[in-house]
Amino acid sequence: MKRPTDNSVDYGQVSADLRRYLPLKVATGAWFICVLGLGTYGVCATWNQWWPYGAIPLHDAEAAKPAVYSFFGGLLGAGIYAFRGFYWAIGPQSATERRFQYDPNWTPWYVARPAMGAVLGVLTFAVVRSGVGLIATPSSSGTSSAAYFVFAFLAGFAVTEVLEWLNRSARKVFRGEEKPRSSGEGGNDGGDGNMAV
Repeated sequence: MKRPTDNSVDYGQVSADLRRYLPLKVATGAWFICVLGLGTYGVCATWNQWWPYGAIPLHDAEAAKPAVYSFFGGLLGAGIYAFRGFYWAIGPQSATERRFQYDPNWTPWYVARPAMGAVLGVLTFAVVRSGVGLIATPSSSGTSSAAYFVFAFLAGFAVTEVLEWLNRSARKVFRGEEKPRSSGEGGNDGGDGNMAV
């Protein structure tokens, strides 16, 4: 006699969950295959100078490689992050954990995240190359293409954190660093000693 276990699976429910929104899930999965395939091909084409990279008339192809790696690094980082969320959501559903619940309203996020990662990848390249000082890196002139790719991949993977960091950095650059006030100075700013922003 078999004892029931808490880990028993209701395969009928799993099948019904998988079939719910199936065309949208298939289309989103195809999107991710295209994004990840394009990103991988783009890196390989740049590395090996395959089409179209070798056919594009660039003034200085070697100088363009870090920017191209940054674009595809950001695309791949964000694509992998979004794909992870997608496969959690389309897998076995869980009423207790939100990440295991498929919501079709997230589809625009799945589509937009890789594009945002690619843009942030190029922005990361520009910040590191310009040596603005917002990122603590060794000499930007000696930074290899692989380092640009890694920075861009991480920026794409952590889009939310990068946007928060950019917001803080922009405040520092455009508003200037605010000096903390000593506790003896007047004013009511919430008691933390700093001016409210």
